[in-house]
This record gives sequence, structure tokens and C-alpha cells, in this order.
Amino acid sequence: MKILKDLAFKLVSDDGQVSTGILIDAKKGLIIGSIMSDSITIYSSKTPHKAYGASMRCKCPNMEFAIYLIDVDLFKSTPKRNWKYSYLLEEGSELFVGGFKKDDMTISVFRTTIISFPKSRLLIDTDINKPYQVALSYDSTNSSLHHHINKHSSSLYDNGHTSHYDNGMIGSPIISTDGDTVGILGEFGMIAFGTILSIFKYMNSSNLDTIEYPSPALLWSYGIRSIMRHKTDNENTYGFFVRDVLSDSYLREGIHNEDIITHAIFGDNVAFFDRYGYSNIVKVSKSGKLYTHDYGAFKMISNRRVCLEELFELITGDFCIQVIRDFKPIMIKCKVEKRSGKMFGFDSLTYGNLTFREPMLSELARRKPTEWYENGLVIDGDWINMSIRDLRSQIKNMDDRLVLKTESSNLIVLWREDDE
Repeated sequence: MKILKDLAFKLVSDDGQVSTGILIDAKKGLIIGSIMSDSITIYSSKTPHKAYGASMRCKCPNMEFAIYLIDVDLFKSTPKRNWKYSYLLEEGSELFVGGFKKDDMTISVFRTTIISFPKSRLLIDTDINKPYQVALSYDSTNSSLHHHINKHSSSLYDNGHTSHYDNGMIGSPIISTDGDTVGILGEFGMIAFGTILSIFKYMNSSNLDTIEYPSPALLWSYGIRSIMRHKTDNENTYGFFVRDVLSDSYLREGIHNEDIITHAIFGDNVAFFDRYGYSNIVKVSKSGKLYTHDYGAFKMISNRRVCLEELFELITGDFCIQVIRDFKPIMIKCKVEKRSGKMFGFDSLTYGNLTFREPMLSELARRKPTEWYENGLVIDGDWINMSIRDLRSQIKNMDDRLVLKTESSNLIVLWREDDE
């Protein structure tokens, strides 16, 4: 398990928080891990009692990752590692996880298998959902795989639902039996390394110390036969139906409501969608033509269908999506980049020491879809059913005080401020 020793580092913040980070760029001395303090202490299992200082280079709050910079001399002898796309993995694939428990200075390694891949949801939004994760199971039967592990600890996953592993293990690298890096350990399973790499590249290309990872922010539904007859004049057409493209989506300029998305092209790969948001990924081998784009002969490179969440987490930079609009196939050029929208455009009002604001997209998504377009204000995590305009009006016209009731039945009293 030398590979895991090269990749995994124990991260300790100034206030005592502990997690595991993964070496993602040895040449530049960059480690990616959980968001902690601006300055942290790092330990390697090769020299467990020697502390190294590191500083935060960039953080991404909506994905809960940070990049830390450390002296590159520590990684002079570290070889470059290969990584594998998650769509090349299948249920039952055997993997190895290596990281640091909170009270340990030596690496813990255990064997695990993939027990399930998540199903697509109707809302695709990386500002709302956690990064794509794969449910894992834990195998503690082979103690020879463990450099240091407590055999009496709880299992990593109980039928893929409940996790009991040490929180310090979050961020631990996960490798395949071939030694390829396939992901890291997240709160609810494995986060595919393609996702980590996409987030890292976006963060590392920015000169800001805090960024938000772009979102496809797409509402969609199944491409059932009745919809296909109405939108494409052929009920046998495959693809899914776009219900709404939200305001901060990087797809907004090209993709329209009620488009039928049939496939996506990224690099040399083409993802063909079925009616339910799943896709088969193929690689183009020689030129030919399908719809409006030259594809040619294909080589199937994935033995399983990939859900929409996973696919969008794999796509970076420039890519294309083919849609059917007004019975015609159209190729749309897209780019993964941050766009302003509801997330950054919300209004707020400060009265005294209280700040009321419109909800962000991530907060709206946790509510029922029927409530998304209703008026609402957020204050200290609580919700008030009124608009900023109504609040301003009531403050302007109030007598000596204004009493507001929140959804959790808390009362907020605003007292009239005397005019000077």
C-alpha cells in the first residue's frame, strides 16, 4: 500500500480539527482536502512525528474543498500517479482506502467494494447537491491489508446507508486493485476522482482565494413517448426533456426550456442519453456523421450507464450538447464557467442589528418545488413568508413596533427608530 502512503496526509487545523488530504500536484506542492483554517499542520505517514506547515491557497465552499500549499521538497521522490474515471468502475469493484484517524499518526488502510451508484434526481445543481458519491461497503476480514486499524471499530457502511467511520478519514484517497486513484472518501461514500480533478482544475486556475464551482442548474424530466411525439415527431427518439434552466446555469445561453437533450460531447467521448437521464459513454474511433455532428465509428468504453449527475461532474472546460428544438437537431457549444444569478443576485435589508435577505438557490432547493416562486426571507437560518418589498413597506408604515413570526414560530420584534 505504498501508493496510499504517498498520497494521504493528515491535516490538522489550528482549532484541532482533523481530516485527511490527498496530494494532487506533487510538482507544485498542492494538497486538496476539507476546508479548515488558513494555516494548518500536515503530517505524512512516512515521517509521522514530523510536522509540516501549510497555507490555504484557495477554498470552494459550495463543494467543501480547499487547496493547501506545502513545501515541494517533501514530494521530490513522489512519482506521478495514474487515475481512473468512475464510469470505468462497476458495482462490486474492489477498492482500498487509506487515511488517518483522528488520534492516529500512522495510516489506516482497509478494503472496500462499490455496492451501488446513485440514481439521477430531477434537480441537477452542483451548488445544491454534494459532489457525486458512490456508496461503499467495508470488508475488515483481511487484517493483512491494515497497517494500523482498530478491528473493533464500526463498519464504514451498513448496507450503504449509515456511516460510522472516524471523521478524520474524510478526504482519504481511494485506489483500485491496479493502483489507480479512483476517488476520495466523502461523508456518504466515495467521491469520484474525476469530480475532484474537475474541482481542483477550476480552483487552481483562479487567482481568487474563494470561489464557487459552476453549476449546470438544470431541471429535467423523462423523455417519455408522448413528449417525444410532440417535440420530435418521433416517439422512438431517445433523450430527456428540459423543464427549466435556472438563472445561474452555465447552460443558460445555449439550452432552452422544452429542449430535448440527446447527447453530449466532451473530448473524444460522446454520452448518448436514454429517456431517463442515463447515458452510455463511447469513444470516437473514426469519422462519420450522426444528426448534425460527425462522429463515425464508436467504441464502448463504459460497461454501465452513467447518471446525469456523474456525467456533469466529469465534464470540464468546453463541450457540446446536441438538442432537438422545433423538430430540428442543433449542436450547442457550452463551457463550464461561473455565471451570476440567484446565488449572487439576492437582495437584503438590514434593520438595526438584524439582516433579512432573499434565499439563495441552495436554500430554495431544499423546499418543495411549489414554494420556489413564493415570497420568502431568510434571517439567521429561519424563514419568513414575505418579500423584501413587503418588509420595507411594513417597516416604513409601522407604529412603535413590528412583530414578525418565522416558520419555526420564533417572534422577531422590530422597534421603530426615532428620526433624528
